[in-house]
Amino acid sequence: RDLLAQLQSHLLDLATDPGQPERIDGLESVSALADTIAQVSSTVSAREITTEAGQSAQRSGHLSAGLSASPSLSAGFSAKTEDSAKVAEHYTIVVQDTIAFSEIAAAVEQALGTLGIQRLYLVLDEWSAIPPDVQPYVAEFLKRSILPSSRMTLKIGSLTYRSAFSVRGAGGALVGFEFGGDVTRNIDLDEQYAAEQEAEI
Repeated sequence: RDLLAQLQSHLLDLATDPGQPERIDGLESVSALADTIAQVSSTVSAREITTEAGQSAQRSGHLSAGLSASPSLSAGFSAKTEDSAKVAEHYTIVVQDTIAFSEIAAAVEQALGTLGIQRLYLVLDEWSAIPPDVQPYVAEFLKRSILPSSRMTLKIGSLTYRSAFSVRGAGGALVGFEFGGDVTRNIDLDEQYAAEQEAEI
C-alpha cells in the first residue's frame, strides 16, 4: 500500500504540474486511484439470532348484590391472555485490510491513459532489503497490480543470492515472479562493472 501511495503521489504531481496542459479527467482518475488504494473490505464473520417469547395474562371479576323489593345477584368473570415475541440479530463485522489486484491494475491503467503517459518506469532498488520470506509476496503483488498495465515497465535492482522472487504455495502454486514468463533477467551489474574495469586496464 505504501508503494502504491508513492506511485499515486507521483501521478498527482504530474496531474497538477502547471507546466503541463490541464487535465481534469486525469486529476479525477488519479483521485480514483487513491480511493481504490485506501479501500478496505468488510465481511460478516458471525451472526447470532436470539428469540425471546413472553406471555401475559389479565383476569378480572365482579360480584354485586342488591336488596330491594326484588333482590338481585349478579357475578361476572373475564380473562385475557397476550403473547409477545422479540427477535434480536447480532452481527460481528470484520474489517480486512486487503487490496483488490484487478481494481488497482484498472485504476493505474486509467490514470496513465487520462494523463497521456505512454510509458512509466517503476524502478525498485535494494530489493534484498525486503525480508526474504516476504519478497515472493511483494513480487506477486507487483505481478498482479503493476505488470498488467501495458504502459508500465518494472525494473528491480537486487543481489542475486539475497533475493527470493518466488515460492511454492499451497497445492504447489507458484507465488511471485516466474522468470521468462513474467520477468526476465537483464543486466548483471557486477559483471558489467568488472568488464568496465578490465577495459580501463
